[in-house]
Amino acid sequence: MKQFFLLPILLLLIACGDTGDSVLHGYVEVEPIYLAANTGGYLKQLFVRRGDEVKMGQSIFVLEDGLERVQLAESEAHLVQAKAQAADLATGQREDEIVASEALLRAAQIKTDQSKREFQRQQQLLARHLIAENVVDVARATRDADQAHVSELQARLRVGRLAARDQQRVAAQANIQVSEAQRDARHWQLDRRILKAPIHAHVEQTFYRVGEWIPMGVPVVELLDTSAIKIRFYVPEPQLQQYAPGKKIQILCDGCKPQFALVTYQSNQAEFTPPVIYSRENRAKLVYLVEAKPDFTTQLRPGQPVDVVR
Repeated sequence: MKQFFLLPILLLLIACGDTGDSVLHGYVEVEPIYLAANTGGYLKQLFVRRGDEVKMGQSIFVLEDGLERVQLAESEAHLVQAKAQAADLATGQREDEIVASEALLRAAQIKTDQSKREFQRQQQLLARHLIAENVVDVARATRDADQAHVSELQARLRVGRLAARDQQRVAAQANIQVSEAQRDARHWQLDRRILKAPIHAHVEQTFYRVGEWIPMGVPVVELLDTSAIKIRFYVPEPQLQQYAPGKKIQILCDGCKPQFALVTYQSNQAEFTPPVIYSRENRAKLVYLVEAKPDFTTQLRPGQPVDVVR
């Protein structure tokens, strides 16, 4: 047990005894995630508080959504109407309308039969020279008109049994698609009023209270992804190759066990470059930002100072 606690001290002594600059100082960093609404509105509900742990997909806050719900209901009603119109065009006339057309046709056929018989009777009287010829002409015209009316009613009945024209049915289907797209857009707008956690995270800060107006694009909640913790430290130019990406380093911090980290990033530009000629002595003044991913993150906190040991 004593050897375990002496290990960090021994590593520090060895590193310091080597060149005096093998121990580098850094800090723990987590890049925050800011949740903001894509439109403005009053904050209706806030489901988290500072310090909470949230899961991916968990609801974080809701903006007022009364207008969006009314618009969604309107678009759904339009969709029902469009589908009903398309179904009506696909089935032709209603049964009662067909029955009424058939009754009109029967009445017209009866009248046509009567006008035919009347025309034949008038022809017989004309042959016996009992009536004038113009009387027969009137009877003939009446018969022809009744026959034409029967043909018209028969055609209307056939049309009534058919569905609408192809162009009308295509237009009705297109109207359904437009209504469905409008409904989906309203659903999307309503869903955007609810902001959910994109990852498992820690609630670092909330910036508004329920009832306050939230401008568009302004953060409401700040999240920290504790699994994305990284170590940031600066390396002098002479030691830069010793901390190349892929290298293993050791992290020491107050109150935590030593652990290893993997270097993942090395800046290509010096951070605090002095306006001097790069002599061998002055090159030691150049420092470069380096980032490393620790093996374990449960002991580390954002902003915590650490020491980096090769």
